[in-house]
Amino acid sequence: MQSFRLLFVTSLVPHAIAATGYEVANAAVIDGLRRAGADVTVFGFTWPGHRAAEDPDTIVLGEVEVRTENAGLKRKVCWVLKSFLTGLTVSSAKLRVIPEQKLRETIRQLGEFDAYVLNGVTLAGAFVDVFKDKPCLFVAHNVEHRSAEENAQNAGGIQKFLFQREAGILKGLETRLCQQASFVFTFAQDDGPALGLDQDHFATLPLVTPGGHANRARSAC
Repeated sequence: MQSFRLLFVTSLVPHAIAATGYEVANAAVIDGLRRAGADVTVFGFTWPGHRAAEDPDTIVLGEVEVRTENAGLKRKVCWVLKSFLTGLTVSSAKLRVIPEQKLRETIRQLGEFDAYVLNGVTLAGAFVDVFKDKPCLFVAHNVEHRSAEENAQNAGGIQKFLFQREAGILKGLETRLCQQASFVFTFAQDDGPALGLDQDHFATLPLVTPGGHANRARSAC
């Protein structure tokens, strides 16, 4: 029986040395899919100077710096301006470092596969029209629009405005991805209802790392 072939679409592929909970969560989900018998190709970016984990089925789109703590004022302003010009969230705008056509061509070169696994909102949100040609699963690491709303409540001035804008875009994006997906996985039971999902349309993942340890991680990308 032929394996179900999946393209795991993620902003950040697992690195050789994991630096964030987001990477640990990604590696655990990928490992779980493979244990279930799926043939999984991983597809995304690395941080500058970081090497992807050794995996012949990982496609690295390039290096991209997305960490705000490492960015100077000029880069931060450029990210915000880019987000306004593209209509994307700041996080998604950071990933618009390659043309959409190059992304489509890279996917085409991978050959036939059955479905996408859209891991989080960031890369799927950066190229909203690319991942519509096949069925998909959506991995919701968090209720991102709620996090942005909470940040807005605790901010003032221009930051409050920017977080409110992010929350609005994220709410629409999460709604669209949940509607597009054949099924949604969350990391917390409460996240399904918060995303407007019926009980039969989502499941909560028991997050176990490839080393066999139970873990619970939230999105850090």
